[in-house]
Parts: sequence; structure tokens; C-alpha cells
Amino acid sequence: MSKKLWKNYVKIGIFFVIAIISAVFLILAQQYDYPPIKSIRASYELSENWILTIEGKKEKKIIDLPYSTKENTAENLITIENRLPETNFSDGYLRLGSSQQEIRVYLDGEKIDTFESMRKINHGKTGGASWIFIKLPQDYAEKTIKIEFISSYTNLSGRIGGVWIGSKGELIADVFLDSIGAFSIALSLFLLAIFVLVMNAKLKKLEAEFHGYYVALLLVFVGLWIFCQSQYQIFLFNNYAVCYFIEFSVLYLFPVLLNRYLQVGFNLHHEKILHFFQWFHLILALVFLTGQLIGWFTLYEVQDIFLGVFLITFLIDFMIVLKNRKKDTSLNICIVILGIMLFMSGLEIVLYDVWLPIAPFNFIEIGVILCEVYITYILIRQWFGSIKEGYQSIYLKMQLENQINHYKELEKRNQDLKGFRHDLKNHLEILNRLLERKETDLAIKFRKEKRKKSKLK
Repeated sequence: MSKKLWKNYVKIGIFFVIAIISAVFLILAQQYDYPPIKSIRASYELSENWILTIEGKKEKKIIDLPYSTKENTAENLITIENRLPETNFSDGYLRLGSSQQEIRVYLDGEKIDTFESMRKINHGKTGGASWIFIKLPQDYAEKTIKIEFISSYTNLSGRIGGVWIGSKGELIADVFLDSIGAFSIALSLFLLAIFVLVMNAKLKKLEAEFHGYYVALLLVFVGLWIFCQSQYQIFLFNNYAVCYFIEFSVLYLFPVLLNRYLQVGFNLHHEKILHFFQWFHLILALVFLTGQLIGWFTLYEVQDIFLGVFLITFLIDFMIVLKNRKKDTSLNICIVILGIMLFMSGLEIVLYDVWLPIAPFNFIEIGVILCEVYITYILIRQWFGSIKEGYQSIYLKMQLENQINHYKELEKRNQDLKGFRHDLKNHLEILNRLLERKETDLAIKFRKEKRKKSKLK
């Protein structure tokens, strides 16, 4: 047996012994195995045994929240009732979620709160998404709570979210936990946009073409959209109407930036359709925003129209990128990003609000995270590549300068040699003339003087 083979067997044996010892440790530790501790929120979710009533219909249903039905219509009242449990909350609050819905809350038939949902500034229609905190009286226990929902949109008129009861601090903490994930994604996109701008400035100094400001704007737009979706704004400025306008504005302007970046960033000026899409979506956004301002329609009402149009333009953009990828390999980056978002958007549409055994997933946010990681990797790789190219450029420049100096030195020597030859020719000619005239003494004297001068030099 060779020495090398023997060493390999020894290594394998040592690893095998370590594995056995580790297994023994795990077996010994089993006697201290306790049930895992799960995160328990202090607030209490009122999710079971609600009585559902739809205006205009006599039958009632017993439902669990969250709940969704297609039986209701726009501006039609849908009501849920339940009895509040006895709790030990000294300052009892209810937490409700509104998505383009007006909400009225009654306790034993007495109205205790109303959420009008932007009707004053949205031309009489509901709008915006927000969490609502409703203070309960001290004697709320065992009283009947009735909650009415009204939406101006049919697809949301039958959707009822969860209801929680607890102290205000506990309910706010719950909202923080629910929104911090999406907010973190938005914040990371803002930071990545800053990094892109810094990198753009660095690459500009290295004379590298990057167009990072378009990438930064796209990242900011996506970040703003996710931020508004997260509803984390209640911890910053708590104005859901502002988020409503920001969310739809960046959504409707996003295709303009996307097509502009594809055209400029990847030198696809020959694809005239990209230029057309820029203007088309810009005019479409102007129409939508003007319509919201004047009252023709709301931004939410035209959302489905926009998504349909954007899906078509997105697919065409994707095909254009695929067609030109052989001419420009950097388009492969764009293909990966567009492919991820297309796939995740499809999952979001097909599997909307699917509850898996582990957790509810937002596939668009997962797609954004994947794209963000990929973009960060590409940017860092490109940055280091540009730095390397910069150093190589500096090295080549130094070599070129040295070569030029060498040629200049050769040229100088050549000129000196020409001058020497010219002087030598003159000296020889003078000596020949003196010798031809038999003026030997003058010739000797001339030669001595020239020798003396050459020694002095």
C-alpha cells in the first residue's frame, strides 16, 4: 500500500470516528428535548364564528376571517357580527384592515368609529389601503361588535380581512412585524440605488458607459411601490392617501423608464418600438393621472387596464431583448431579470394569496429580492472588472509613454549622428583642400585645434 493511499484511509477513518462521536452527542442530548417555543403575539385574533350578512340578501352565513366572496357588488353593504370576548386589556383596541373600503364599526348597535376611505378627495369613491385602530370602551367585553364594509369596486366589495383585539401598543407592534419585511426590501432597494449612483460616478471617471441613473431610478420606483404596499408608512408619516397616489404614479410611470433604459443602456436605438412604448406609456400615465384629478375615474379603476397593456409591452420588450442578445451579451443580464419578474408575476397572479404550511408568500417580493441579489452581484463584478481595466489602461498608458520616450531618444541620437557626420565631412573636406595646396602646417594646426575642441566637449 502506498503512503499516499494510507494517509487517505487514515483521514477517512478519523472523519468516521468524529461522525460517530457526534451522533452519540445528539443521542445523549435527546433527553433534554422540549417542545419548540413559537412566537405568540399578545394581541388576539378574532377570526372564528362571524355572522356574515350581505345587503339585499336574507340568508346569513357563519364564516371565519379572512373571508372573500363574489356575491357582493360595488357600494353594497356587507356586514359581519360577533361577540367580543373577555380579555385583560386595560385599553382595548380593534385592528382592522381596509383595502379600498369604507368601514363602520358598531358596539351593541352604537356607532363607535367610521373610516371613510378617501371619499372626500377621490370623487366619492373609496380608495387607499390602511390599518385602522379603533378604541373600545372600558365595558366592551361580551358586547356585540358589528362591522360594515363598503367598497366602490366589485372585486373588493366581498373581501374581508382579519380582525384583532388588544392594547394599542400590542396591535401596533403586530403591524410593525407584519410590515417590516416588505419595508426592509424597499429600504435595501433605496440603498442599492445609492450604490448604483456612486458606481456610476466611479465608472464615469474610468470612461466606462453604464447609464446607472436609469437603473437607480428603476430601483427607486420599485422600492417606493413596495414601501407603499408594506403600509409601513404609519410609522413615518401615517398618510395612506399619499401612499395611494405614490403607489399608482410610480406603477404607471415604471414602463416609461424601463423602455428608456433598454433603449439607451443597451444601445437598442434601432428598435423603434421601444421609443414608441416610452411615449405610449407616458401619455397613458398622463391620461390616468389627469382622469384621477378631474374625476373621470380613479387610479385603482384603471389598474387592470394598465396591467393588461403593460403585460403586452413587457412581453414584447422581453422578445426584443432575446432577439438582440447575440449582438450584445450584456443583454443576458436583462433577460435574467425580466425572466425572474415575469415568472414571479405569473405565480402571483395564479397563486394569489395562497397560504402554504410555512408562511404566506408574496411572489413579486421574492422576485424583487432575487433580482436585487443578482443586480448587486453584477454591479460588484462590473465594478471590479472596471477597476481592473482601469489599472490595465494605466499600465498600457505608461508603456506607451515609455515607448514614445524611447523613440524620442532614438530620434535625438539620430539627429546627433547626422550632425556628427556633417561636421566630419566638412572637416575632411577642409583637410583635403589644405593638403591639395601643400599647406601641411595649416592642416596639422587645424587638426590639432579640432582635437582640442573635441576634448573640451
